[in-house]
Formats: sequence, structure tokens, C-alpha cells
Amino acid sequence: MSSAAASSPSVELFDHDGGGGVDLSGGLASAEDLAALKEAARDGLSPQDFHSSVTSLAREIARLQTGHAVSRMISESGLSMVEIAERYGFQPATLSRWANGVPKSGAELTSVIALAEALGFSLKLSVEKK
Repeated sequence: MSSAAASSPSVELFDHDGGGGVDLSGGLASAEDLAALKEAARDGLSPQDFHSSVTSLAREIARLQTGHAVSRMISESGLSMVEIAERYGFQPATLSRWANGVPKSGAELTSVIALAEALGFSLKLSVEKK
């Protein structure tokens, strides 16, 4: 691994333990919401209703967390949205929408990866058994 890669700033996506992810308090989707859905599934929620509920919740979590990651990368890059647009071809309005979590489903993961690469960040997406 090169020294440049070893020193790249890192942005953690989908960090549900509160150690760097977006704050999901204030009535938004949270780990407690997921636990309640799991309990509801045990209490008779149909598989289809469970899937629909979890998918909606996951979409909200992804939107919030990708928005947080994009905002952090822009902020820590030291560049304005206009400078990023001029150097790397992203539209300032699109960057603003992503950073604010405006698109209903958030920025696509491929777009977040492209932005991370352009700005010199590594992007981590991990899966761990609970």
C-alpha cells in the first residue's frame, strides 16, 4: 500500500453504532426502530409488510448517511462546491442536494464513491454480523 493511500482520510458509511455515522435521533430512523420492526415481525407482521417497512427505513438511513458522508467530504476537502465542480465535473447544485440529503433516496453509492475518489477519500462500507 502506498503512503498516499495509507494517509487518505476515511469516511464511514452505514455506521450504526454512533461512532461516526449520522445522528438518527429526533424521530428519524434509528437502531431502535429496526429493533421494533424485528419485534413486530415476531408478533405477526406479514413478511411482505416487514420487507416494505424495513426497505423504507433502510432508504431513509441511506439517504441520511450518504448525505452526512458527502457533506463531510466536501467540508474536509477544503474546496468549495464550485471548485469541486470545476475540477471534477460535479454540478454544485447536485453536490448541495446530496450533502443535504434532498434526493428521496440519497446520492447513489456509485456517485459517492466517485466523489470520494476525486477528493482523495477512501470510502468504507462494511458488513458485520450482529
